Amino acid sequence: MVIVLLSVALFGGFIYRLTGIVWSTPPEGIGQGEDWHIGQLPLALSVFALVWMGFYLPAQVETLLQRASDVVIQR
Repeated sequence: MVIVLLSVALFGGFIYRLTGIVWSTPPEGIGQGEDWHIGQLPLALSVFALVWMGFYLPAQVETLLQRASDVVIQR
């Protein structure tokens, strides 16, 4: 129980700091946001693929993942 309470307190502290970073006003001289550039394309494609495969997993990919898990589990 003590570990759970400490974990909750630690997580709460992280969330408190994170919300301050994300939604507070930036200090003087620091602009808000950044311009889009081509280096962000792989990240955008990865996010798209993750969301897409969350709703639909092609049969070939499912077979590939099943074979990979069989190798790891040693069936």
